[in-house]
Amino acid sequence: MDIKIRMVTPDDAKGVLEVLNSVVREQKYSSLDRILTVEEERQFIASLGERSGFFVAELDGHIVGFQTIEPFATYTSAMDHVGIMGTFVHADFRGQGIGRQLAEASFKFAWEKGYEKAVIYVRASNRAAQKFYWELGFVPKGTLEKQVRIGEEYDDEVFMEMFLEVEEEEVEEEEEVKTSKEVIVRRAKRRDIPAITVIMNGLLGKGTFTADDVMQKIFEKAYWVAVGEKAGGLAGWQAENLVTCIDEFYVYPPGHWEGIGGPLLETIEAEAYNLSCEVSIVFVDKYHPQGAVEFFASRGYERQQLEDLIKIWREVASEFMTEDRFLMLRKLREKRIMQPL
Repeated sequence: MDIKIRMVTPDDAKGVLEVLNSVVREQKYSSLDRILTVEEERQFIASLGERSGFFVAELDGHIVGFQTIEPFATYTSAMDHVGIMGTFVHADFRGQGIGRQLAEASFKFAWEKGYEKAVIYVRASNRAAQKFYWELGFVPKGTLEKQVRIGEEYDDEVFMEMFLEVEEEEVEEEEEVKTSKEVIVRRAKRRDIPAITVIMNGLLGKGTFTADDVMQKIFEKAYWVAVGEKAGGLAGWQAENLVTCIDEFYVYPPGHWEGIGGPLLETIEAEAYNLSCEVSIVFVDKYHPQGAVEFFASRGYERQQLEDLIKIWREVASEFMTEDRFLMLRKLREKRIMQPL
């Protein structure tokens, strides 16, 4: 397709609205719930400031998509370096690279206007949009529950961000935790997805997860990876109400629990301690070999029953318990904090 990307003009109001209103009518990809008029859109376009980028994708003289990047907040100069993006592509033209072409123009504009960071809110049910922004370099930072209500239906929104002036590889280097000369532990990134998929399928069975499955899992919780010369590891965890729950812990190939699992677990525990967690709980599944249980035990984790835990620990842990797993707990602090932060 011969797509032309250009800056919007007030005369594009009708074409822009044909795309926008078609998305609004679908009621599943946007938080907008009202059909706009051509005059309203014309006035909006005419009112855009010099730091507002509004690019349209044109095919054979017809607008098939558009993207905006605008100041995140106009009530303070403290966030002048942050822009908020929005992307709309007509249903008939999705999945053909139009959004990426628009993003190239938007990012160039953002750099020229002094933006350092872009943010986006995406409806949680809109997995395709989350994948699109992830592939552009955006990272999910949290979920806002019941943030959107269309009619009587609620939906969450995922908040994502991307730093524009720092290359992704440089950011990753800054986040690396060098726990030894042989092993590096850091947050999981988009480029880790193929390796993570291999690790998961190596332990759980070939074909259990696809790369898309792994991408979605990374959206849902914090993942850390351990990278060594001969082995790798992965842990999915989250901290809540003074408790850190590690409900996924993989080391592959098997047999590298101390060399790979040790640095990975130590890094998570250090993060958990900094987050004021009182305990760290590991959930042991069927895929864990006996060597894993022995490894956790050597690190101070003791098998316990859910019903025997302190109430606040039990309430958090119960969200992760299933019939085919058991938990092992290690206290991170001898003295309890007593109140959730």
